[in-house]
Amino acid sequence: MGEGFSPEEFEREIRRRVEQMMRDLSRELSRVVDSALRATGPVIGRIREAADYLVPEHEAYLDGDEVVVVIQLPGASKDSIDVSVRGRDLMVEAGFSEELREKASRARLFKAKGYKCFIELPRETDPSAAKASYRDGVLILRLPVQKPKGIEIKIE
Repeated sequence: MGEGFSPEEFEREIRRRVEQMMRDLSRELSRVVDSALRATGPVIGRIREAADYLVPEHEAYLDGDEVVVVIQLPGASKDSIDVSVRGRDLMVEAGFSEELREKASRARLFKAKGYKCFIELPRETDPSAAKASYRDGVLILRLPVQKPKGIEIKIE
């Protein structure tokens, strides 16, 4: 057989090469799966955590130089509302008022921990200048659009 292999040696060589390819493929597949799990782990964690919360109706839109976000949080306690912004990601979490929980303690609605949602904003914003109001179960956020930061370059 070409290189002087006996049929048995040829078969052993084929098996050795196939086994090596399988080991290499297995290592590569493990590396790909590990990489995918590292990348999706935080997302899966957020999905699991979010299962204990209700996702409120919401919308975000651009209005001139502001991003306006409207979120329905009926029954939420104003003091329990937590809003954070990172880049174009907005997170809102709110708990139900204790008074409502006590008045309707057996309601399925109050089995949830409260509300939680993640919203992608249409533009980068300046959260330090944001304004928020909560009335009649509706939270309205007004976030100024982040102005591009230009750097002057002097020409010699």
